[in-house]
Amino acid sequence: MESYKWSFESRSGNTWLIGSPSPGCMTIDFQLQLMVRFRPAWLPFCFLRQQNGPQICYDLTDLQSLESIKPDIRTPDMGKKHLIKICTSLMDASDHLLPLDQFCFDPAMIFLDHQDNLYLVFWPFKNNMNDTSDIDVRSSNNGTKASPINSLISQLGQAFHWDPAVIRQSEVLASTNLSQLVVYLQDEDKTDFCEKCDSSSSSDDEPVSVHQAGRHNLKKGLFKFAIFTLLFLHVGAAGLALFAAQKQLALLKPVLTSMILVLAISDLFLLILKNKKLLSKLSSRFSQAISSIWTDGQQENARQDDDTVLLPHPDSGFRMAMISEGKPGTIEENEGLRAFILVEEFIIGRDPKQSDLCIPDSSVGRQHARILRRAGTFFICDLGSANGTRVDGRRLLKNNETVLPDQCLIEFAEQSFYFQAD
Repeated sequence: MESYKWSFESRSGNTWLIGSPSPGCMTIDFQLQLMVRFRPAWLPFCFLRQQNGPQICYDLTDLQSLESIKPDIRTPDMGKKHLIKICTSLMDASDHLLPLDQFCFDPAMIFLDHQDNLYLVFWPFKNNMNDTSDIDVRSSNNGTKASPINSLISQLGQAFHWDPAVIRQSEVLASTNLSQLVVYLQDEDKTDFCEKCDSSSSSDDEPVSVHQAGRHNLKKGLFKFAIFTLLFLHVGAAGLALFAAQKQLALLKPVLTSMILVLAISDLFLLILKNKKLLSKLSSRFSQAISSIWTDGQQENARQDDDTVLLPHPDSGFRMAMISEGKPGTIEENEGLRAFILVEEFIIGRDPKQSDLCIPDSSVGRQHARILRRAGTFFICDLGSANGTRVDGRRLLKNNETVLPDQCLIEFAEQSFYFQAD
């Protein structure tokens, strides 16, 4: 039995993935705090809400799933890059004690943004009756044990037209050590990888494999044309050199020198281009050299700026406040949305990317109101919202700052929150 249940919600143009623990399951607090507070780079924006129990809400606006990638643009290399990103994200999650079996490996639940950044869905729920040990992502004592990611590798391999041997080898490495799988995928020769995929997929008579085979034949034809052209130029240069030696024409020496230099550079370029592994090593060494020069420069600048800077004395008028759906000092205090106000300007609204406290309700404006702190006093300002803001039942004027009492009830449209300053 799965430890969670999920559904999609659409509100005001935003798409949300909502997950909650199944009956008999529990929420793992430290995993939840890691997700909401530290927000790993591979995790979509999420927050916790209380609605018939705890719920994790993922914002999937402007994201597309791996499953939705158009078949006519899928290539073996694209699938390989996505799998490398998934493996590196899982290894990072393992370092933060997030086990593999709590991820969702359905291609419909793995997402990409416009910059091709990849996001995974993690559910911080566990079955109370399930006492099995967590799966080690980096290694396993039993090499034959199937990894939860194997089904994803099989689906990716079929969707992106991999060679069956590559799929089998990837599944074996995923069952033993994900870091070895990443090394295997990164070191795999790109040309050989595509040729294997082309030969295996051509037997299935798929339109994509025909397109790939035609593109591969075009590359081979262009390479042969370049070889024959260079051969013709070599013969011409040799003939011109023989003619110049017989006639003793000093005027042809600069021309011959230039031709020989150009031909030597072209031969070297074609040799490197033909040998993909040599080209990969040269580009890797060049990248490492540039990275080393850049790192040395950054370290030198860091040494020059290594003087300790004294921090200013804290403001004696500093105060903090809390805003929550549950009334402070009661059992309901920890239920619903809650946030601590530690900054000078605190935005409340519906848009999670522009608000410090996100209230996912259509009656609340994208940027509904702002709470300010000046010299130890808190103020509130309605930012021109359509449904207004009330403090202890009194509606505020739009775009007009009002002093907040240390304890009061604030209503953002139809949503009520308790405010309390220390």
